[in-house]
Amino acid sequence: MPRQNHSNSFRAIVLMSMVTLLLSACTSWHPISTEAPAFPDRIRITTESLDRFELRDAVLVGDTAIEGSLRGGDPHSVRLVDIRLLELGQIDPGRTIPLVVGLVVGIPLGLGFACAAGLICGGL
Repeated sequence: MPRQNHSNSFRAIVLMSMVTLLLSACTSWHPISTEAPAFPDRIRITTESLDRFELRDAVLVGDTAIEGSLRGGDPHSVRLVDIRLLELGQIDPGRTIPLVVGLVVGIPLGLGFACAAGLICGGL
């Protein structure tokens, strides 16, 4: 029975690692103008105080960008004059393709080594 718990933990770690890598490593950020009539679905803002955060579904109300969708808690908002850099996130194929290929090759290899070492399937 302890092997099953070990196996579930290993799978959870692999799954969380994949999701984290895919969400962060595949996105590249490109500057955009604060004078755009509408913001994209997701923007990253760097303020004059060098704080950095993302706004989803942002809308412009007066001189303030306000997050449109609530993800639990208060929405972020920032005045346009306090924005140092406004960026648009896009999927970058140059980063995504090597990552996916690495995961497709690396995960089976890792599982094979873990199995051979007796960590997840009783060993060879």
